[in-house]
Amino acid sequence: MFGNILVDKLRISKKVILGFDCSKAKAQLDLILKKHFRPENYTVNYSKTYFRVTFTPTLYLDSVEDNENKPIHNLEMISEENLLELLIQIYEVLGNNAVITWIDLTKNILIEESAWKCIEAISKWKVKYPYRKHPITSRVKNTTLTLSPLTRKDMVDCKNPNRRTTFYPKINEMNSKSKMRFLDNVHLSEEEIRQLPVANYQKETGRLFLQDLNVVRCEQRYKFTVNIKKITQLLTGSKNSNELTLSMLINLLTRGELYKKLDEFYSNELRQYIFYEDVHDIKEVKLNRQESRIIEIVNKHNIDIAEYQYLFSDIGYKEHFSRSSKKVYYHTRGRYYNELYDKFKL
Repeated sequence: MFGNILVDKLRISKKVILGFDCSKAKAQLDLILKKHFRPENYTVNYSKTYFRVTFTPTLYLDSVEDNENKPIHNLEMISEENLLELLIQIYEVLGNNAVITWIDLTKNILIEESAWKCIEAISKWKVKYPYRKHPITSRVKNTTLTLSPLTRKDMVDCKNPNRRTTFYPKINEMNSKSKMRFLDNVHLSEEEIRQLPVANYQKETGRLFLQDLNVVRCEQRYKFTVNIKKITQLLTGSKNSNELTLSMLINLLTRGELYKKLDEFYSNELRQYIFYEDVHDIKEVKLNRQESRIIEIVNKHNIDIAEYQYLFSDIGYKEHFSRSSKKVYYHTRGRYYNELYDKFKL
């Protein structure tokens, strides 16, 4: 549940070819999926050119009928065995030329600090090209930070909705939707239990109380082959692989390797573009007078890295920006950034 890789969305697409009966395939897949997903958690549709199956693996149920009217959540991943069985059934309907055209990779990280403070710390630091930070948005008192490449270089705010990384406080989001106070039948590992306050988990009953838990959720979205290509190449170990086929997922699941490799890809992306600075190494570096002055201003006005350079210029310290900005960040928001860095095991 905490720290495990989750696939929160999966779309399987197939080009409609002569002889493929879309209506029959839809009827077959509806029968398969409605056993394990509520109607709002999966779709099967088609056009003249494409047939698509989309579902949320984290909302998989052993039996929809047995869980009728019971609350469900997307904090846990379907087992590899159950996902393998499900994909084999889908493959039997769609055949060889079915490919993955949408995959969301997600983790929920349990932290000690405020979830919002940790997300804010990312928003105040720099990320690597091709990602850009986009304004923090609020939705029913839930705050999110989205990072994505620009779709056009000549436009300041032109987000790519098909490749993005989003951070938000997960418990806030759950409360805004359902006001859940606790979850039942939650079976945590000993490592997960050690991270929790004693009062928040009843091991004997499997009840997890959500009150006062700080959980940061980080979702990575990849839609269409051009954005999924990097995942395909890591999963196959070949730079020549372009399409992520349904048969590839089935083969990896059969070998028990899919979740491990997806976890590796997920961590690599965070390490390469978001958390590429390890600020632990400047813990013992002393601050000079100018840096101490800048830290006072940063703390007072809550500014971000984009404005650091102006501060350095204003006090005649511009030439030291590259060397000193990291020290300033460490002594202002470093503890929040560091906790996420550590909990994501980067």
